[in-house]
Amino acid sequence: MEYKLFGLLAENIDPDKIEKEAVGLAIVYSQNIKKGPYVIFAANEGYNAIYNPGGTKEEGETDFETLKRELKEELNLELSKISKEYITTYAYSPKKNTYFEVRSYVGIVNGTISLNPTEIESALIFKYKDVDENLLRWLNKKYLLGPSVIDCFIMKRQELEKIIASFRP
Repeated sequence: MEYKLFGLLAENIDPDKIEKEAVGLAIVYSQNIKKGPYVIFAANEGYNAIYNPGGTKEEGETDFETLKRELKEELNLELSKISKEYITTYAYSPKKNTYFEVRSYVGIVNGTISLNPTEIESALIFKYKDVDENLLRWLNKKYLLGPSVIDCFIMKRQELEKIIASFRP
């Protein structure tokens, strides 16, 4: 199956060209909702793409601090814990003309989603078990799929399954 992609995937990028680091949250557990895990895709019309919520690291931040800040800014969610393991994706943003290394984590959040429209347009929430190739094909009719979405939920799904199994919410 061919997907319409946003940016470039790992096999097309020379790691020596990486200019920035970014982090995202691939799988979410919530203390408010006991049945999980869930997937939150952030959607942005400016890019016409869906991606794992998160963002670019600022000077001196840890991955946890970056993800905590970005989830608060984008979705008004409080991050309380992330996995030790993560999925690594390399991506290129044509709009920013920048190469990124993106690390996607499993984490626990608290709160009720409240979108910041200057950050993202909408959030799409699914039970993890429902995020399969059929759903991604359906989403791909409207949105480009971010490289971390492709890596986490298709290319490296078995690796993600291991991270979920070892994570203790």
